[in-house]
Amino acid sequence: MKLFIPELGTKIKLTQNWIFPLHAENKNKGAYMALVKMPLIFDWTQSVTTSVTLPVGTILIVDRIYIRRGTWNGVNISSVSFWALHPEHKKKFRFWAKLVDVNQIECEVQL
Repeated sequence: MKLFIPELGTKIKLTQNWIFPLHAENKNKGAYMALVKMPLIFDWTQSVTTSVTLPVGTILIVDRIYIRRGTWNGVNISSVSFWALHPEHKKKFRFWAKLVDVNQIECEVQL
């Protein structure tokens, strides 16, 4: 296995469907509307997720990488933010996912 930490702006193309928990949080509003197709109901007091799938061929553009040692209030908050170019949507949308879920992505780097 080779370690790969992408530069911001790196484009990756999914080579396998990626199923991950999308957090019902304001920064995920665009992805929530595109993938869940329901209004986002956001409550700071709860951690609500919905399992979503991004299909093979989706292009993800790395927008932010946040890595933190340990936890914050008992929660691991390391995450990666992306812009997604989804094959079924005309407009790209931004979202974040936890690092543990991002590390499950099967992809190829786009040059």
